[in-house]
Amino acid sequence: ALRSARYRAQLQNMLEETQRQAEELQVQSEELRVSNEELEEQGRALKESQSRLEQQQAELEQTNSQLEEQAQMLATQRDDLERG
Repeated sequence: ALRSARYRAQLQNMLEETQRQAEELQVQSEELRVSNEELEEQGRALKESQSRLEQQQAELEQTNSQLEEQAQMLATQRDDLERG
């Protein structure tokens, strides 16, 4: 009877430990899910940011090209004035 009581107590302890571990795993799983959602959101934000930066770069390149053309025209006009 004593051995049986010890065995039951041991089983009870093991069951409680298993339940505690299961709860801990559930908490960790939820934390990972939240963390994954945050990372996905950050990834989306980074993609949007990269897209905006690429658009800005394209606009800057176009502006730069226009400024170079204007500089060449001004240089030509200056040369014409100096000759004239």
